[in-house]
Amino acid sequence: MQKKYGITWSNTGLRFWLLSPVLQGHTAYFLFNNLSHPEKWQVHYNTHTPLVSQSQVKLIQDRIQENRHAYSYGIKDKEFLPLIGQVICGACGAKFYVKKARGKWATYRARCRRHDAIGKHFCSNKDGICLPTIMTAVDNALIAKCEQVKAYTIEHIDLEEKAPPELVGHYEQLKTLLAMPKNPVIQQAIDQTLLEIQAIKQEQAAANQVSTELQSILTHCFSDAKYLSGLPWKEKREIYRNLVDTITVLNGEILEIKLFV
Repeated sequence: MQKKYGITWSNTGLRFWLLSPVLQGHTAYFLFNNLSHPEKWQVHYNTHTPLVSQSQVKLIQDRIQENRHAYSYGIKDKEFLPLIGQVICGACGAKFYVKKARGKWATYRARCRRHDAIGKHFCSNKDGICLPTIMTAVDNALIAKCEQVKAYTIEHIDLEEKAPPELVGHYEQLKTLLAMPKNPVIQQAIDQTLLEIQAIKQEQAAANQVSTELQSILTHCFSDAKYLSGLPWKEKREIYRNLVDTITVLNGEILEIKLFV
């Protein structure tokens, strides 16, 4: 970009531009001095044609997260290890790293980085856990979720679509306003309520698009145990990145597996 357009970027600036709400079709205010605090932004959704889709945004987020932890495993041969940056310590909240043992029976063990780096006084989680053990637990959790999703789909296939809870209050408010005598103030309130309803619907549509894509990945990969067992670690790493949020480990035991689906 510098060579072609004469533009230079800092890492932070490039990350913000790639994830800018403007590229996603939204208009945002109060971004200045709040780039690291998106909860302070005022975002008006779907105000113009987006340049990137929600699936592309998620892909960018995944790549940024992956690059952030690209060297956290400390393995020089750059193996494609699954769950990089996704295993966290149940004692101190730090990220785990994975160390490859030497010798004929080499294994990969995940350990708390803070405990190993600065000692037991900063983190009591001294025990490691084998990476394949974590992967097996994650696979079982995803297989269970896959069965749950399929069962839910079958059970609710004939049910009529209902208004989501976020819209119920807005619908009631709109109904009340429409029943009132018309005047400029009431019409302004009606228009504002309609805008809020549309914004919520569009925001949910974008979220549902991502959710549908994730469920498709889940069903494709975790409905067939034979297919799952044959996947190389490089491919499983990409699948885990899409479907798994975090795995919490304490004293060699898995406490919690949080999924995106």
